[in-house]
Amino acid sequence: CVAVPSTQLAIGFFLPLLIMIFCYTAVIITLQKAKSYKRHKAVRVVIVVMLVFIACHLPYNLALLYDTIIYFEHRDCHAESLLRTAMSVLQTVAYLHCCLNPLLYAVIGVNFRSHFSRIFQNLCCVGKRYIAQRRLSRATSDIYMSTVRRSVDGSTLGHV
Repeated sequence: CVAVPSTQLAIGFFLPLLIMIFCYTAVIITLQKAKSYKRHKAVRVVIVVMLVFIACHLPYNLALLYDTIIYFEHRDCHAESLLRTAMSVLQTVAYLHCCLNPLLYAVIGVNFRSHFSRIFQNLCCVGKRYIAQRRLSRATSDIYMSTVRRSVDGSTLGHV
């Protein structure tokens, strides 16, 4: 009973946190060696991504740890209900984190914003081209069908 939440805490929070700390530390060290004037912005993005991960996941995992520790204690119904509600809300916030990373990169990262806007503009242009091709295709089909109808009617059979 206690093994599942403990494993979830270890694999779902501490392992990703350690991997992120290791990888982002390597990124920050590499950025500090770079002579680019934009390195401070990149470091800021890394720090914000880490802080948002911790802010989203730490409360849920602390509640999970608390729930695991008091698992065998007697609790009244009201306290149990409050804990379950808090766990649901905090779990939702933790899962919401998956959606936040792209938004963080979009809001904080200047290059990401410019690339994203270019991709969005290209998608809009492709969509417009697709619609234009469909209209052109429909017009071509209408012309073809009207030619077929006239030839079946015999109105253009003798004329070349």
